[in-house]
Amino acid sequence: MTSTTPRKLNLPLIGLWVASVAIVVLGVVLTFTANAAQVAYYTEQVADPAPILAAQSNTTLGGLLIAVGVLGLVISLATQAIIGAADRRHAESVLAVDEFFDLDEEDGLDVLEAERAPAAAPGVAAAPALVDEAAPEAAPATAAAPAPAVETEAAPAVEPEAAPAAEPAKAPEAPTEK
Repeated sequence: MTSTTPRKLNLPLIGLWVASVAIVVLGVVLTFTANAAQVAYYTEQVADPAPILAAQSNTTLGGLLIAVGVLGLVISLATQAIIGAADRRHAESVLAVDEFFDLDEEDGLDVLEAERAPAAAPGVAAAPALVDEAAPEAAPATAAAPAPAVETEAAPAVEPEAAPAAEPAKAPEAPTEK
């Protein structure tokens, strides 16, 4: 299950959206007023070129503001899409981890606790000791060095079957005459 905590607002992204829209609106207003001023100067046939050049400059500036505002809108839309995709991937990964570890219990540590302290299965004897605790002096002096112990899976301790007692050796019987 995904997190139910509310997402906090991305204020820089909201600011980018607002600034972009404001710049586009400012550019449109500036372009319309400058174009209206140019039309008025041309119909009145004003001899002074300064107001006509100012109106042309404002038209150019308004067009550039529109372009910058639209670019800001495209950038904020792309940023919003990237953030949304990252949020969906994060939510899917959290869901996958939750399902993998089965963290639906109260503390959420059931898997971790099981890995840290594995319990012995009932009915299984404890693993035999790797070192015989009998007195090491009891071993004969001519015995070869023991092979290094290799730790394997713990198996139930089973005593080896006792070998049958050896019969004393018999001397060959001498042939008897009858």
